[in-house]
Amino acid sequence: MITRLMSWLSVVPLRFPRAVIVVSALLTLLALVFVPRLHVSTDRNILSGTQNAAFRQREAVTELFGTALPAVVVIVGKDNRDELRAAADELADSLRKRKDIIREVFHKADLEFFKRHALLFLPLERMENETQSFATMNAAADVISSSTTLPQLVEGGAGLLGQIPVPEDVKEQDSKKATSVTGQGFDLLADWLTGKQILEGPPMADELWSLGPALSSKPGAGGYLMEKDGKPPYLAVLFVQPQSESQGMEVVAPLTDAIRSEARKVMGRHQGFESFVTGMPALTTDEMRLVARDCWLASIVSGLGVLLVFILMFRSVRVSLFLVLPLGVGLLWSAGFTGAVYGHLTLITSYFAAVLF
Repeated sequence: MITRLMSWLSVVPLRFPRAVIVVSALLTLLALVFVPRLHVSTDRNILSGTQNAAFRQREAVTELFGTALPAVVVIVGKDNRDELRAAADELADSLRKRKDIIREVFHKADLEFFKRHALLFLPLERMENETQSFATMNAAADVISSSTTLPQLVEGGAGLLGQIPVPEDVKEQDSKKATSVTGQGFDLLADWLTGKQILEGPPMADELWSLGPALSSKPGAGGYLMEKDGKPPYLAVLFVQPQSESQGMEVVAPLTDAIRSEARKVMGRHQGFESFVTGMPALTTDEMRLVARDCWLASIVSGLGVLLVFILMFRSVRVSLFLVLPLGVGLLWSAGFTGAVYGHLTLITSYFAAVLF
């Protein structure tokens, strides 16, 4: 079957050369119409497919909260942390004005929010400790409120301590720590009874800064996302949420260029500081520009390589050009067909010209 088909295809051009040339020319002109539609898309969603449950779930989350792939700006300076915070504030305010491409900028946590909702962010183990602590405090409050004399207060407190279970394999270090904490509790109670200090709840919001891989290790940072070790060079981090969740070049390139432009302007007003833009939009933009450059380079080099092989084999430039011409026309037809049906290439298929050659 294949042999007959190839035989027929070889005979047709010989019998109808003019018709073949006319049809080829028309197909080439038609391909030229659709080639401009063809572009290389950097959207990773295209690679994973859009007709699946995981994609729909991701789209639903993105619609509620925005893309999970924001741009990231890192400001670095060696001297003044206060000026670093000022530079971060200025850049954040400047970026928020670009509402056409930027949805939100996050560079500073709302400490009052964390104070009001600290329990929601504590680890489970810490929550269990706090629950036990509150139960102990309630029992202690009952002892204090029901005691009318100091002996009654001491006796009630001793009774509470006696109810605390002590593991048989308790380590000496843990025992000393517990004794120390108990002593601090008596000191605190004494200060409260004498009016020297007002009892407050446990500083759970402050502890959030030291739990987990937080960028800021203490509340003194003012909620800014800064380095954790407190050593120079100091840095501040800004997360820039784009308006669109698309990873296409037509979206991420203007976004990245705008962020970098605004960052350069702000850093120009703060000597000794420099900024770096990263995150998926910036990486996609830089990656796509490299791909576009290398794609053309690979295609040209492969085409010239094939031409050189023909010249060496047939010892004729004219014959070699005639042989390469059908390859070029076939490449044009493939590009036109892809542009008409799909409209884009992916990062993987963008090198199709080099592969076809």
